[in-house]
Amino acid sequence: MAEINDWSTSAASNNSASPNGAPENMAPSGVNNTMRENMAVLKRAYADSNASVTAGGTVDVITVAMNQTITALYNGLIVSFEASGTNTGAVTLNVDGVGAKNLVKRVSTALVAGEILSGMKVSCVYDGVRFQIMSAFLDAAVSTSEAAAAASAAAALVSENAAAADLVLTGLDVVASGNDVSATNADVVLTAADVVTTAAAVTAMTGTSSTTSLLIEVASKAFTVASGLGFVAGDWVLVTSGANPDANYMHGPISSYTGTTLTVNVDNIGGSGTLADWTIRRSGTQGATGTTGATGATGATGPAGSGDVVGPASATDGAVAKFDGTTGKLLKDGVVLGTVATLNTGTGNGNIPVLDAVGLPAIDGSQLTGLTGGGPSLGTDSVIRTNAQTISENITFAGTENGMSAGPITIATGFTVTVGGSSVWSIV
Repeated sequence: MAEINDWSTSAASNNSASPNGAPENMAPSGVNNTMRENMAVLKRAYADSNASVTAGGTVDVITVAMNQTITALYNGLIVSFEASGTNTGAVTLNVDGVGAKNLVKRVSTALVAGEILSGMKVSCVYDGVRFQIMSAFLDAAVSTSEAAAAASAAAALVSENAAAADLVLTGLDVVASGNDVSATNADVVLTAADVVTTAAAVTAMTGTSSTTSLLIEVASKAFTVASGLGFVAGDWVLVTSGANPDANYMHGPISSYTGTTLTVNVDNIGGSGTLADWTIRRSGTQGATGTTGATGATGATGPAGSGDVVGPASATDGAVAKFDGTTGKLLKDGVVLGTVATLNTGTGNGNIPVLDAVGLPAIDGSQLTGLTGGGPSLGTDSVIRTNAQTISENITFAGTENGMSAGPITIATGFTVTVGGSSVWSIV
């Protein structure tokens, strides 16, 4: 069964077999079938575009059962439905179970709460990526940058196009909603010919677009825009990203506007990145910096690390620090090191030998006092050297040393003494 999207805009190409087409020399019996099918195709397409279908799903996850048979979404598919409730945030639309796609406004902007109302007739078209709402409506919520731009636009209209006493606005009678400015009944009083608004001036206030790829930073930025707009050097402008205007923006005065090049001295930014979806609107100057907030509370002290030390209240210059006790965490004042000269002579209480150009101090045998002999011995000053009479271990001479023992010597059972190479073992 064909649908209207399956037909061709070229009449000769609609030559499929009846009833989905009208081939040349078709049988007379197929003419009425083709006509009836054409009528049904048109009726299904009409029913899907006149918002007579009531949406299913939930208020934010909407489903629609089409009269047409839709097995895959295509660019240009029009879907109209009656909403069954008021949305609470971003909305998706799933047609005939093919798959949920974002339902957006203004090309790619997600909906916010209250922009689709219960019973509202909604008409949208699939663009190959998402469903774009074709219905015109005011935003339920306005971004910070849009509200600021609208307010600036109203101020600019007053300052540029009205004489001092010719425009009177009372109380809160100017209401910014989206990019629109409205005034309550009888609150605007104008004398004849006092307000002259040109298309260029309106564009400067409501915004013009630029696709120049630029990095968000404090610097001079040149945007390519249309010529003849209502911008002049010295005007302040707010430049926002279409994808995320509240987060990504640049703000500053215009330094020049020549032909299609608008140059802005950016001195205030938000966000980051290199973008190319800019909207440029006239804005007010940057306000004064607010007062600095109070200093926050000091954070908690971190835990003590292992091995921390606590020094004495005072110390002696040049003294070595010594541990006080066995905890490893307390220090006390120590002795003062001697000079290099006293170190070189080897004298001075508490000195530590230090190598310098002279080297270590010369020593002789008289200075080697308090030394004890190595190995077992008998008698005062180890006059008799001793060794065991029994060897109870395996000993091997590698061939590069000699040895001597006082005999007799017994090698215990299970152990050996190996004398290899040119080694000599003498037993006396």
